[in-house]
Amino acid sequence: MVRGRRLAKSGQGRALRERAGVSARELAAVLEVDPKTLIEWERGVATPRQINATRYAKILGELEEAIGAGSGGSS
Repeated sequence: MVRGRRLAKSGQGRALRERAGVSARELAAVLEVDPKTLIEWERGVATPRQINATRYAKILGELEEAIGAGSGGSS
């Protein structure tokens, strides 16, 4: 929960989401929240509730793994 809130408030979650090529609308749909709500979390205007913070952190972790797996290729 704490990680999800920290990622949202710090802007790291938004940066990770954008690097993964996922729109706020797409992530909000997965989280079952309004896109405006997600944007408010990522701007530090609002704080996700416990369940949403946990889910946000989990999904961002999965995106981070996918990005890492995708970037370990050829140069």
